[in-house]
Amino acid sequence: MSGEARGKIADLVRRYPRKQSALLPALFVAQADHGYVTHGAILDIAKTMDMNPTEVEGVATFYTMFAKKPVGEYVLQVCTTLSCALCGGVELLHHLEEKLGVKAGKRHPTASSR
Repeated sequence: MSGEARGKIADLVRRYPRKQSALLPALFVAQADHGYVTHGAILDIAKTMDMNPTEVEGVATFYTMFAKKPVGEYVLQVCTTLSCALCGGVELLHHLEEKLGVKAGKRHPTASSR
């Protein structure tokens, strides 16, 4: 992570009574710094917050808003859980795939990486 990102995370940690409470905001800072949450960022965050890297990795992989690999400039998410599927979520996903020319979980062929 950049020095600027490390500084932002240090500022975040000081705002909370427990360091670990700043984990989600710190992951957002790390993602903004590099475009996705890198393994190095996970190690840095874990060290800063006195956490095991596996705990940080677990949180980063649990939440869908954190990318663990490079993504395109625009990221669309469509809910397809049971309740959303009943309201047309799956049909919406298929419509977007057809309209945009990209399958769910894939990058558009003409997309550039960040």
